[in-house]
Amino acid sequence: MKTKLTLTIEEEIVQKAKNHVEKTSESLSFVIEKFLKSLIGKNRKYSAVNASRGLLKKKFSSMSNRDIRKEYYQQKHGV
Repeated sequence: MKTKLTLTIEEEIVQKAKNHVEKTSESLSFVIEKFLKSLIGKNRKYSAVNASRGLLKKKFSSMSNRDIRKEYYQQKHGV
């Protein structure tokens, strides 16, 4: 059963995500659902990174999961 969900997300992020799904012929709802499924999957530690990596492929394509997490924590905590 499907349900509606209201999210508050930065406008720039939404626009980039819409541009991405336009190129892949997927819906934004499908991509977000896929990402959320990865969060509750078996390997939670890495699956969220892999899902977001697909959305940001151009920026992070040459980075390892470890490097992506490191950059995330540096930006989040100013380290």
